[in-house]
Amino acid sequence: MINRLFCRKESLLGGDDLQADSPKGRRDGATEQPAIPESRVIAIVCILLAAATLYAYWSVQSFTFILFDDPLYVTENKIVRDGVTARGLAWAFSSFSAANWHPLTWISHMVDVDLYRFNPAGHHWTSVVIHVINTILLFCVLQSMTRCVWPSAFVSALFGLHPLHVESVAWIAERKDVLSAFFWFAAMGAYLRYTKEPSLRRYGLVVALFVLGLLSKPMVVTLPFVLMLLDYWPLERHVAAKTMLDSFWTARGRGTIPAFARLAAEKIPLLLLSAVSCVTALLAQKQGGAFVTFESLPIGLRLVNALDSYFRYLLKTLVPADLAFFYPMSREIFVWQVAGLAVLFLLLMALVVVSAKRHPYLLVGWLWYLGTLVPVIGIVQVGMQSMADRYTYIPLTGIFIMAAWGMKSIAEAIPRSRAMLAAIAIALIPMLAMLTRNQALVWKDSVTLFTRALVVTERNHIAHNNLAAIHLEAGRLDIAVPHLRKALEIYPLYAQAHGNMGAALFMQKKYDEAIRHVTMAMKIDPTNPNYQVQLAAILAASGRDKEAKELLVAILRQDPHRDDALLEMGMIFLRADRTEEALTHLAKAAWVNPAHIAIRYQYGVALAKAGRHAEAAVQFKAALMIRPDDAEIRAALEDALLRVRVGREGESMKG
Repeated sequence: MINRLFCRKESLLGGDDLQADSPKGRRDGATEQPAIPESRVIAIVCILLAAATLYAYWSVQSFTFILFDDPLYVTENKIVRDGVTARGLAWAFSSFSAANWHPLTWISHMVDVDLYRFNPAGHHWTSVVIHVINTILLFCVLQSMTRCVWPSAFVSALFGLHPLHVESVAWIAERKDVLSAFFWFAAMGAYLRYTKEPSLRRYGLVVALFVLGLLSKPMVVTLPFVLMLLDYWPLERHVAAKTMLDSFWTARGRGTIPAFARLAAEKIPLLLLSAVSCVTALLAQKQGGAFVTFESLPIGLRLVNALDSYFRYLLKTLVPADLAFFYPMSREIFVWQVAGLAVLFLLLMALVVVSAKRHPYLLVGWLWYLGTLVPVIGIVQVGMQSMADRYTYIPLTGIFIMAAWGMKSIAEAIPRSRAMLAAIAIALIPMLAMLTRNQALVWKDSVTLFTRALVVTERNHIAHNNLAAIHLEAGRLDIAVPHLRKALEIYPLYAQAHGNMGAALFMQKKYDEAIRHVTMAMKIDPTNPNYQVQLAAILAASGRDKEAKELLVAILRQDPHRDDALLEMGMIFLRADRTEEALTHLAKAAWVNPAHIAIRYQYGVALAKAGRHAEAAVQFKAALMIRPDDAEIRAALEDALLRVRVGREGESMKG
């Protein structure tokens, strides 16, 4: 029984050898209880995997949206907020928004808006459900490839319950991770069917699923490489399988071609799609300003960070502690550290290569881990993070395979170790479930997330800035400003921190200093129009209406539907008692972004000023639905309703 806990004996091609466990194979002829059918075991494993994963992520139902990309992807995205529309679908396939091109991810968020509106629980549950499906799908595919139930189950349990995957699941904006992985594992399953009975139809399904994965997240570009690894193990196609391409060549009297070349040629359509996706991703990142130039981050530093990150990921896999949403990039290079890591890397590489003949899973798992991390390891740097937990969502599967089949090999070589290894595997699963459940709680709200990052990392300018933004929105300047000063001390060229500092100084009516910081933000990030609108607002507040209007006119000439620019222009006209012009701009702003509280409120103020109190009350009610505890909006609504009532009574008296 313990032997079967790890794996049933396999033939070269992966078939089960059950003679030793069958009644005919028993030498003494004694009877034994019939074994549980494999299909039932698989079903039970799937149920247990789903239950454990749901337990680990059950708390997400009480989580909020995070003020880090969630507004960009959902809550403040004017296209996504409308749900699935023809305009939205066209935008999803044509836009490089958020420095990415992933139309299926955008569409998934639109569907969630249609289903749940802006209830964060629904958005969270979509990601969790996809993650559960991925966990089960991974198990089914691995089991079908290897005919090993329990190692496959162990890999899938590690995948579903490892704390490093919390970021991909609990962060709504990272829907692209779980969605792309679904198509990745589905493509693996389709590829398995193709290898058993090659045909254009089955190969077409692999290509289709691969394309859907690329449309979810470009990181899927490494799938053809992984399929080559699977050809080596566990499919063993390099020695035992015949492909459609084989038949093509043989039919023309040219004989067979070498196995590796044959299998590589088979992947050419997939590789071409990968190349197109890579080019598209680079264009999107460059256009979105996320691409880091080699001048600002030299290639030497990138290579050192890449090498360091490979080992840091391994360390956090073994000891998943001190996890953070952002890990700052270190610019210090220690020769001894680089040399040590390089030597260790070469030793590990030599070890898996030497052992490949007896233990091919080690080579496959190691290369899976190394290869799938290449797009995000930092050679092509996007953003200023040194590493990210979310990048491990697919790559760690390779390490999990090494661990699971390594335990199987040890159990076969040392029979006495089977009970101990089984106990370790069984004990590890609930422990990981608890760790993941606790790590998920870090993502319950923005304050908890950013505060935790400051505890477990050093010189984290992103966490300081984001935490400051929360306190800034709440009007707690005494807390926000010190965080902003710290962020700028760590990274003086941080555009967002300059912008937020400008907002804080604006609220303190220190207009000259505010203008200086916002102008700096514009110099650092000239492609971001938000800073231009912010500068216009500060200029207007300081009495420089002419300069503000000139800037806003230029912005609206580029984008007539910029709701924040329309709002600022409307407020300038409102302060100048040019009510009709104010109403024109504010009405358009409300049409563009009906969920914007400030727009609704200022539009209501302008309507009230024009004596249109009933219409003003409608705008105040809409704003109050978005923020029901706002005393200022409630007072404005009560005043508008009172004036409507007085007006009606006056009309009644006249009648």
